[in-house]
Amino acid sequence: MTTELSFRKRHRLRAREVEELGALVRAAVGEDLLATEPAVDRATGLDMDYLLIRDRVAYIIVEGVPFPTLHTLLKRTPPRGWVDVDEGAVPFLANGADCMAPGVVAADEGIKEGDWVWVRDARHKRPLAVGRAMMSGPDMAAAEKGKAVRTIHWVGDKVWAYE
Repeated sequence: MTTELSFRKRHRLRAREVEELGALVRAAVGEDLLATEPAVDRATGLDMDYLLIRDRVAYIIVEGVPFPTLHTLLKRTPPRGWVDVDEGAVPFLANGADCMAPGVVAADEGIKEGDWVWVRDARHKRPLAVGRAMMSGPDMAAAEKGKAVRTIHWVGDKVWAYE
C-alpha cells in the first residue's frame, strides 16, 4: 500500500451528477450530505475513486457507492449506518484492523450485511473507521465472535492524511 494518496485524473461534476451521487449517499446514510456543496470534483485514484470538496477528500467511492470519509463524518453526523465499539477496539481500528464483533456494543438496527457503515467509539461518538458490514446490525451487537466490519478507511490512513 502506498503511503501517499495520488490521483490519475480529476474533473468537476455537473449539478445533475452531484444530485445522482447525493441520492446514493442518502440511501447509504439517511441524508444527502452533498446537496449543499457548491462544487464537487471526482478524482480517480489507484484503488478507488474520490469526491473532493474544497480540495479535501470528502467521500470515497467503492463499487459505485459514495460514502463519507472520516473528515466528513466529523463535520456532519448522519443518522444511519453507525456501529459503536468499546474502548478496547479503538487502538486496533486506528491501525486499520477490521472491526470484530466482540468489540461492538451497539449498531444501527437497519444495517444489513454488505452495507457501507461507519464505526465510532461508544463513549464520545467520534468516527474511527469506514467499511463494509459483514453481518447485520442486530447480529453485530449480539455476536460473540467473528468479523463485523471489513475496514477500508481509518484514522491515520492515506485518505485521512491527505491535505
